[in-house]
Amino acid sequence: MSHFEMTYLIDSAHSKEIIEAIRVEQTIEYPLELAPDWIQNEIVGQVVSQREHDKLRTEVTISYNTEITGFEIGQLLNVIWGNVSLFRDVKITKVNLKTLSNGQKELI
Repeated sequence: MSHFEMTYLIDSAHSKEIIEAIRVEQTIEYPLELAPDWIQNEIVGQVVSQREHDKLRTEVTISYNTEITGFEIGQLLNVIWGNVSLFRDVKITKVNLKTLSNGQKELI
């Protein structure tokens, strides 16, 4: 299963809650507790690194399963910018698309 990674800079004292909201909103868009385990583990974004710069700034990298894009550029853009673009204290700082092939289909 291939993945791509997004790095976000969060300017908030509530980074833990915001990180959880990002990884869920960019994928399933409904409450995590309603999702079966396989969706939580395979579909919802997974935090791969997190670093606090200070009490108000946190950098987090979240990995997303490539299959959530449907291998379409429009859906990829939705995962990249989608609902996170509405989060006031979040900035996308890096998009890592190096592993966008699943061995059979290419996204772009």
